[in-house]
Amino acid sequence: MTPRPLCLFALSAALAAPAAAAMRRAPVIHADMPEAQDRDWTRDPANKHLQALTLHLGDLITDKNPSKDDVPGVDHFVDLLQEELKKGSDAPRWRVLRNAKDARDQLRDAYDELRRAVEPLLEARALLGDAGEILIPAVDGEGEDAPKTKEAADSVKRTAEGIEADSPKAQGPDADASAVEPIKPREKDLAPVGELLKQVGQKVKLAKPWAVKAKGRTKTVDQFAQRARDIDKEIADSLGQRRTAGLPRDIDPTFNAEKVIRNANKWLKEAAKRADAVIKVLEKQTVPDAGLGLVNAKAAAADGTIMFGKAAGLRSAAKANAEAAKVREKYRPEWEAADRLPDDDPEKEKLKREAVEKATASKAAADDAAQKASDAADKAEEAAKQAADALSKAAEELKKLDELLGPDGFGDLPDLPELLLDAPEPKDIGKKGGAVGPKVNSKPLRYPKVLDDDASRIMLEYGEGR
Repeated sequence: MTPRPLCLFALSAALAAPAAAAMRRAPVIHADMPEAQDRDWTRDPANKHLQALTLHLGDLITDKNPSKDDVPGVDHFVDLLQEELKKGSDAPRWRVLRNAKDARDQLRDAYDELRRAVEPLLEARALLGDAGEILIPAVDGEGEDAPKTKEAADSVKRTAEGIEADSPKAQGPDADASAVEPIKPREKDLAPVGELLKQVGQKVKLAKPWAVKAKGRTKTVDQFAQRARDIDKEIADSLGQRRTAGLPRDIDPTFNAEKVIRNANKWLKEAAKRADAVIKVLEKQTVPDAGLGLVNAKAAAADGTIMFGKAAGLRSAAKANAEAAKVREKYRPEWEAADRLPDDDPEKEKLKREAVEKATASKAAADDAAQKASDAADKAEEAAKQAADALSKAAEELKKLDELLGPDGFGDLPDLPELLLDAPEPKDIGKKGGAVGPKVNSKPLRYPKVLDDDASRIMLEYGEGR
């Protein structure tokens, strides 16, 4: 595959100084969470095929350099939160961190599952390409061969039409079926297609479980996003009950955990949809009543019909020529000889009638041969047309497949590293953040050491004690 930049779809890391400073702020636990109305919180990839969306999902997990209007990647969010927790760890933000880490693990697993699905899907498409390289020239060749049977049939028809029974004569040209002689059977050419389509089906079977797993994780990630929202709400409610709730608050609703998780999950869902669609297109290609499977069936049917048309043309031409020869070389002379007899000869009309009857039979036989050749040619042309129509439809489906799966050589999907937390876990301060157990000696209130925060901020976030 052709190499490409590691983060093809990551936006530029070059930030203006004020924007960069803003992005280095840690996610803030806040009392209010209004939805921003003046920004587009999505970070759309340049392409939306499966490979691009999978790579985009990987970027949304690991990218640590979002531009100012983007929702940051999960690792970026986690890293900033860890930095703050290293300054002073507390249970609420640790819960946010732990939940984000768990969501990140699910997203990473989903990314890896999509990667595992993409590889056999690309291989399946390559096998379809091999099948197409056989089917396209076969169908095109049948489209060229079928008219040759029609040409032969038309020649037979002209010969039959040239035969007259009364008085017997055969004035038409001899039937010429040489047009069908170059036609060769395509059965051996088409033989590998069935095995190739079988291999496509096997590749799809390898990919499908991974795609299903990735799709299933979207619900789990949604649960982590909802948990992030619930944690934020609990914290906001707790802050709202404090005596300092009326003080001005440093609220930054821009990058909360829920938004970060849901944004990544949005693109996981989109990638999962593409994987589903790719699998459906590929599955359709392998069955005998759709896609290239149908093309193969129609091409095989057309091959048999064309070969029958060839045989019918050759037989009919020989038959028509033989009957025309009888009329021309035998029945016509017999009729002429009888016609030359004297009018009072009692054998005259009898002999003429016998010659006409024999010419009539030859005319009927030639017409029947012409009709058989014409019917066979019509069926050959219809069969070739059906194969061509099936190929045209399959080509449209394969074009859709290319749009869904993306081009060959798009690039490798890199491994994503695991994320290990190194922020200190807060001491066991109980479920609600109070002292553990009923008998704990009181201690003087100590404010956590939070760098870059003034006293009003500390009072707002941690209160005065109760």
